[in-house]
Amino acid sequence: ISQSLNKAVELIGAAGDMGASIDVFHMMMKEAEKEVPAALLSMVKMLAEAPENQRITMLESRLREFVAMADKQRAEALIQMIKAVATLPADKRVELAKSRIACLCDKFDESTRKALATTHIMVLMNLPEATRKEDLEATFASLKHLSEQHRNTFANTMKAIMAELPAQQREMMMSQLPPEARAMLGP
Repeated sequence: ISQSLNKAVELIGAAGDMGASIDVFHMMMKEAEKEVPAALLSMVKMLAEAPENQRITMLESRLREFVAMADKQRAEALIQMIKAVATLPADKRVELAKSRIACLCDKFDESTRKALATTHIMVLMNLPEATRKEDLEATFASLKHLSEQHRNTFANTMKAIMAELPAQQREMMMSQLPPEARAMLGP
């Protein structure tokens, strides 16, 4: 396992391999069935309506909280955040994805960015297909609104993550991506 996956494994508290990481998230499936708290829905709606610079600042704070959380708490929080974002109209999901990617590229070092993105992917793998697909579509639709530097940084991070996933998980994730995203990430 590469250094970035080791950090992701550390972030999600797995025993030391990607299979163990997936097992941790399988235990989180019950969390995915819970209702999203009204306060979180309200916060996500407010975040989506905020100006870009304020949104990035708030996202940075939240992502740093995710890094500092205990494993189970981090997975639960991320699941609820993804579900809350899924309640927004498609254009707002794209705006939030754009801000999240810009924040990851500008505010986090490569290792932390890869670890956070890997954790996000691991959580997505355990959510319903429709939720996973909407999240990935918003993420990749946001790329056309990002600077070339952000697109390249994000693409390189995602290529590295996808290359490190076991073949079955990589194939599942690639099948959920829009064609232009599959082309960007390669075979």
